Amino acid sequence: MRSASGEAAAGGPAPAEARLQLEQLRLTCHQAAHFPLPVVAVDALLAWLQWREGMPALAGAWLAMRLLLQAGLSWYVRALQRRLDANTPGPAGWHHAQRVLAWQFGLMGASRALLVPALFGATPGESQYIFTMVCMGLAAAGVGNVGGQVRVYAAFALPLGAALAAGWVLQGGEVPVMVGVLTLAAVAFLLSFVREQARSMRQVYALLEEREQLAASLHLEHQRAQDALAARSRFIASASHDLRQPVTTIGLLVGLMTDSTADPSSQAMLARVARSVGALEHLLRGLLDLSRLESGTVSPVMRPVPLAALFAQLQAHVEPGARTKGLRLRWRGDNLCVHSDPVLLHQMLQNLLDNALQHTQRGGILVSARRRGAAGVLLEVRDTGCGIAAQDQRRVFEEFVQLGQSRPDGRGGLGLGLAIVQRNADLLGHRLTLRSQPGRGSCFGIALALATTPSAVGADAGAGLDGSLDGSPPAATPPGPGVLAGMVLWLLEDDATVRAALAARLSAWGAQVQPFGQLAELHAALDQAQPVPHGLLTDHRLPDGSGLDAIDAVRSRHGLVPALVLTGDTGRDELMRFKTRGAPVLHKPFRQDELLARVASWRQSA
Repeated sequence: MRSASGEAAAGGPAPAEARLQLEQLRLTCHQAAHFPLPVVAVDALLAWLQWREGMPALAGAWLAMRLLLQAGLSWYVRALQRRLDANTPGPAGWHHAQRVLAWQFGLMGASRALLVPALFGATPGESQYIFTMVCMGLAAAGVGNVGGQVRVYAAFALPLGAALAAGWVLQGGEVPVMVGVLTLAAVAFLLSFVREQARSMRQVYALLEEREQLAASLHLEHQRAQDALAARSRFIASASHDLRQPVTTIGLLVGLMTDSTADPSSQAMLARVARSVGALEHLLRGLLDLSRLESGTVSPVMRPVPLAALFAQLQAHVEPGARTKGLRLRWRGDNLCVHSDPVLLHQMLQNLLDNALQHTQRGGILVSARRRGAAGVLLEVRDTGCGIAAQDQRRVFEEFVQLGQSRPDGRGGLGLGLAIVQRNADLLGHRLTLRSQPGRGSCFGIALALATTPSAVGADAGAGLDGSLDGSPPAATPPGPGVLAGMVLWLLEDDATVRAALAARLSAWGAQVQPFGQLAELHAALDQAQPVPHGLLTDHRLPDGSGLDAIDAVRSRHGLVPALVLTGDTGRDELMRFKTRGAPVLHKPFRQDELLARVASWRQSA
């Protein structure tokens, strides 16, 4: 370990050494600034000893000198405290301050040593013993005051100890010499103790510095991991959003081609394309859901959730698939009400039902809710499917893990459904359980709190994480060439391919479509004598505004015109703003039967 002076000469002390110097100075200044009165009292006692020995003039002069030295020390340490609190002037200045303190403490010790010739000139008596005890007490107390600064302590204790030892030894005689030797040995011991204290403090601060560097390194690595995760989430979200537009276009064009051809082989091929588009849509939604959960942008809104409304919408989602596979679908306990986020809980159950439907080929699926204790509810999704081996039951909740066979329709997915269920459960604080036996089926459970005050869940009950706050869609409308005949629809979409495909799809259903690529074009149409539209279909993110701006503009001119927002955005705040305008949302890529049902409902409500 280099000395402080060597470190300063080399360009300043190391960080741990500089920090040690700073703390040593702070400790010394604190002690010196808060204990001047006891020191003055001790000096008054020593002056009294001189007066007692018949030296009143010397006692007065010595006490005056001591008061001046103490005042100078107090002034300096208070000034140094202010500089230390302001962290100035830096390590080089701290080293200089140590030298100044060493000089000042040395003067304090040497000034007391001046009393030795006066008090030890005669035969040893009470005054000499009292003086020795007081000085050794001061030397012992100084160990705790210098904070391991060996130079400062040596400057204070060595002059006084050496003078005391010399005074006793010069008295002659066995006892005085023994006292002198013991005095010198005591000072040497105290000095070695301060040196050991300094070594221990260096080790402590070196370890502290190492620990802080390790913590900083770990924090940096954690931040890098978080940045990488955020970058991945942004990439997935961006890619998912960008892919929604062409997938929407493909879906619309496939629907148009299906309606325009009667060839059975072409119909079969288009049906396979439609299933592939549906599978791609399913994967895009899963990726986007996972990216939002990882990025921390999903904030749960806990509230009472009546299971009756939740089960009804889940049944509408899963019943067609269960009927196709010949599976029995049963529901139990829908009279209960639980405390959760309706959007996230709906998605958890929907993913569990999709998983059960995918892996169950015969038998059925049971969705049940039952009381657990006085304030708990256990939601379970049971199936009679292939089951999960014990060694795989933890893995199924990891991302991109797939077990068993995919669905016949190709929607095997990427293994995200159960991973999203686990993320939602962690976010909501719900305990997730799994019991399964290969060949006998699986049972997924969600432990929730019982809600004693039901409230109308309304639109939120059936919402998924991606779409969401606009409630159940209207009843399905059978597609046909003239199902929207006579309706005037305004379409605002900045993507030309989506706009053309959507206009063609609506026109094929018989509607008169007025397409716009920008909000400015819609404003221009409002200024002209255009027929009042039966409804407005609009994207949300536009080059010169938003879908909300378009809705407000049309309604300010033509009253409460129905509106439908077609967007890839899934932010909850945005969805709530659409809801306040009474504008439901379809998320791209959407199902064409959902689009038709929404638009056809405008004719019925007109």
